[in-house]
Amino acid sequence: GTNRLSVVTGWLLLPVLLLIAISSCALRSRTAWKDEALRLNAELVHQRKLAMLSTALLLERKGLNERLAQCNAERAERSFFENKDDNKASSMAKMMMHFC
Repeated sequence: GTNRLSVVTGWLLLPVLLLIAISSCALRSRTAWKDEALRLNAELVHQRKLAMLSTALLLERKGLNERLAQCNAERAERSFFENKDDNKASSMAKMMMHFC
């Protein structure tokens, strides 16, 4: 009787042990999957930050280019008027010389 009882107990314990082994494997793989998901999510956040930075840099560069173009236009305009004033001054000086 005792021998048969241990065999029955063994057969009953086997599925329980199998279930425990399977669930621990599943839990381990689930933890690994969670870790991988977290790692990928962090990478995605990092990539998003980089994309935002690069967009910000592009916009800043565009703004700087626009300001540079504006400065160049103003400088060209100023030098045009300065040249006009210089020409006026030199022609006036010539006229003064002519009259004197």
